[in-house]
Amino acid sequence: MKTEQKYWKEGAGWSKVLKNKLHDQAQVVFAFGARKVVENPERLKELKEFYPKARILLCSTAGEIFNNNVFENSLAVTAVHFGSTKTHFAEGIISESTQSKTVGQNLAAAIPKD
Repeated sequence: MKTEQKYWKEGAGWSKVLKNKLHDQAQVVFAFGARKVVENPERLKELKEFYPKARILLCSTAGEIFNNNVFENSLAVTAVHFGSTKTHFAEGIISESTQSKTVGQNLAAAIPKD
């Protein structure tokens, strides 16, 4: 497994922390950030340019943890390339809390059983 980490901070832009040059090798990207940062289409566009073949998972937070610090109005990103692990993705929408079990079952059913 290889990882690469980037960090975006309001006013400073992007910085690389782990530089493994994953670019089109990354299979999945985990990005945690302030709601206004995650909702900014420019950040998603940049992540897609950095990692064109990866599935990008964005999550809003009330404080981004990066290294030993907690930040606000930022985006902490980890891109991952698995050497021999197969990845599968599924998604679902929960519009009411009573749907969570059904959506969870549908997600589980959507993932291939190898």
